[in-house]
Amino acid sequence: MNSNQALTALAEGILETGEPACMQSDPEAWFPGGGTPSPEKNPAIMLCKACPVQVLCLQYAMINNEQYGIWGGLNSRQRSRLRRGKKT
Repeated sequence: MNSNQALTALAEGILETGEPACMQSDPEAWFPGGGTPSPEKNPAIMLCKACPVQVLCLQYAMINNEQYGIWGGLNSRQRSRLRRGKKT
């Protein structure tokens, strides 16, 4: 899957399920400053866990090598570990 296909899949998922929580909240929650907070301390990650497009969002972030923010319930450090094939 390429970047355009991942974006299309994410957009279609959003159309099917409705606007996800990240689109209805403060963007700063998804791009926290001051380092990468642990999953237990970040409410954005908890919201992702209940999101119907969580997997599509993570897929998009992984394909596009997103370096910042919370995507698909994972912070940048967790996505980096996933890329390297390690447990998150």
